[in-house]
Amino acid sequence: MFDVSQGGGTSVDFSPAISIQALPPMLHAGFDFGVGATKEQTANAEATAGWAGIGGFPSASASATKDVTVTGSVVPASRAATTPADVPTTGLFIVDMKCEPFKFDYNKVYVEILDAADLTAA
Repeated sequence: MFDVSQGGGTSVDFSPAISIQALPPMLHAGFDFGVGATKEQTANAEATAGWAGIGGFPSASASATKDVTVTGSVVPASRAATTPADVPTTGLFIVDMKCEPFKFDYNKVYVEILDAADLTAA
């Protein structure tokens, strides 16, 4: 009744959080996300358990601490420029195309073409 066992131990359970962000279609020059290769964060946890003895039972307690360091990164850290890297101001571009059956084994083809020079016309 008067024996007291005390001890301690530590364990680590880490569940990584993965975040995926989809970038919408866009024209852009090359850029990086403004982060280094990796980032580290450290957390400290402390736990104590015990009881207060009464009526002849002894008191006992145990405590433990643990530091956990996690490392994260952004992949990819940069994006290459698109082709073209800016809104074009010259040239012809196919915007839409539609093909449908016609008569006597012929097809009608509709093509919508954008003249980029029209984008710069004031």
